[in-house]
Amino acid sequence: MMQSDILILNVSWDELAIKYAYSVKPPVCSTNTLIVSIEIYQIGVTNAIPMGGFANAEEFESNWLNDVRKKPLLDYLQITLSLLRFEQIIDQKMLYCDRHPILKRQISNPSILHLAHLLRAEMETPKFLNQQFVSSIVTALIIHCWQQL
Repeated sequence: MMQSDILILNVSWDELAIKYAYSVKPPVCSTNTLIVSIEIYQIGVTNAIPMGGFANAEEFESNWLNDVRKKPLLDYLQITLSLLRFEQIIDQKMLYCDRHPILKRQISNPSILHLAHLLRAEMETPKFLNQQFVSSIVTALIIHCWQQL
C-alpha cells in the first residue's frame, strides 16, 4: 500500500501479523532508527487476526499510521500476536493484557536494526516467506524490546 512516500509491507499467518512501514525516499540526513510496536490480543476475543490486530483495529491503525506520517525519517514495525504466543516468547505468564500497545520502543542498536532490515528484506521478496526465519527474527525483536523495560 502506498501513502505518499511511505511503503507499508504486510504479512500474517496463524497468530501473527507483521507490518513494516518505511520511507521510499529517505532524506540524506535520515536517522537509522526503528520504532517497534508490539500488540497482543486475547484468543477468545477474536479467532483471526485482522491486519490491524484488534477488534478496534480501525482506531489502532489510524494511530499507527499517524505516527508513521509524523516522523517519516524512521522505520516502523508493528507486530501483532496472540497472548499465548507472546507468553511463549518471553517465557513468562502475563497477568493481564489491557494495554494497547503493550510495548512500544525506539531501537537504534545496530544488531537489532540489522535483524529488522533482514525482516524487511524477507517481506519485500516476491517469493513465499520463510515463516520459520521470520518468526525467529520477530522472536528476537520481541525479546530485545521486553528486556529494555
